[in-house]
Formats: sequence, C-alpha cells, structure tokens
Amino acid sequence: MGDSNKNPYDVKTVDHQFWKKYPSLVTSIRPGKVVGDPTVTDISHLKYTKEGIFYTLSHGTPLRPVRQPSMALKAKYKHSLPLTAAKIADLKSLCETVISACHRPFYNSLL
Repeated sequence: MGDSNKNPYDVKTVDHQFWKKYPSLVTSIRPGKVVGDPTVTDISHLKYTKEGIFYTLSHGTPLRPVRQPSMALKAKYKHSLPLTAAKIADLKSLCETVISACHRPFYNSLL
C-alpha cells in the first residue's frame, strides 16, 4: 500500500482572490433580434464549446456564434469574508477535539 492511504486528500488552499464573478454567458439563444427574424425553433444545430455557443439554421451551413456578452472576469470578493460567531465557535471546538496540533495555528489565525 502506498502513501495514498496515509494522505487520501490533495488539498489546495485558496483565498478570496481565487474566486471570480462569471458573467451570465447567454440570456437567449434566439438567432434574430426583431419580429420576422429567425427564432429558436428555426435552429437546426447547436454546438456548445468553451469558446461559446454556435448555431446553424440549416444543415451543411457554417456555424454562427450566438450573441454573447463580454467574458471579462472580475473578482467576486474585494476582501476576505468575515466568519460568523457560530463558525468561530465550531472551529474552536474542532481545534480542541479533532484538528491535529500541527494545523491549529492556521485555524487560530482565522479567528
């Protein structure tokens, strides 16, 4: 048996700067904008990729992108979020009972 049984978790520690606010990618897949333009029921093919959503109105025609807003990512949090009193009490209790001594300084730094 290898070290995988001794350390079953691969933990990555992140802070508030890790989290990003993702924009709503698509509010509508309707290909047209005004009355008389194609509607969703006219779409014959949809393709979802990491670059966006593409569609065609008939088989064999080139894919066209669905209108999408800017993909600029912004920080979700400007600073770390405060801990509630209940969370602080729970962490203190865990430090006294479950959390090993070598990890307690980290948790105490949060309190």
